[in-house]
Amino acid sequence: MSLDLSVNLFMPAIQNSLLTSISIFIDFIFDPVLLVFISLIISIYFYSIKKKRDGILFFLSVFASGILVETLKFIFSRERPLNSLIPEVGSALPSGHASVTLVFFGMLAYIFFRNKKFEEKIIAYILVGILVLFTGFTRIYLCLHWLTDVLCGFVVGGIVLLVGIWINERTSRAACEKPNHRSPVR
Repeated sequence: MSLDLSVNLFMPAIQNSLLTSISIFIDFIFDPVLLVFISLIISIYFYSIKKKRDGILFFLSVFASGILVETLKFIFSRERPLNSLIPEVGSALPSGHASVTLVFFGMLAYIFFRNKKFEEKIIAYILVGILVLFTGFTRIYLCLHWLTDVLCGFVVGGIVLLVGIWINERTSRAACEKPNHRSPVR
């Protein structure tokens, strides 16, 4: 028996009404489409407070994650488990909730904590990690995804997050090193 099937068949043994209610709530509030929309609102806010670069970075990263997930779902067209607790449409691989949640909260942590003390960064990233892992767990718990769908979603989200951070760091450094060619004001 495959690991995916073993994990899926184990889930009914731990299902209870409280965990099911929490998982359904997480399913709703961390819906990838909703997170992309919220990222647009947050990006507009960043833009309005003169943090244009952060706004663009945040939205493009979350949006890119959503587009990449949908593209991969189309390519793989993997069926979802048949024993789901709530209805879900579309392909399973990769998990959009896992990917987009990782990018959404990971990028917010990066933006807000990049200039903070090491200890503060670690706490922020641990909290993001717990939230993202719990979101992934709920996808498996509700039997909406196989374990490998969620793991693949984490990989996709992690790659998008790291590439977004890398691009930001690289372009920030380049902007700082660029000489100012304006003539001095006299």
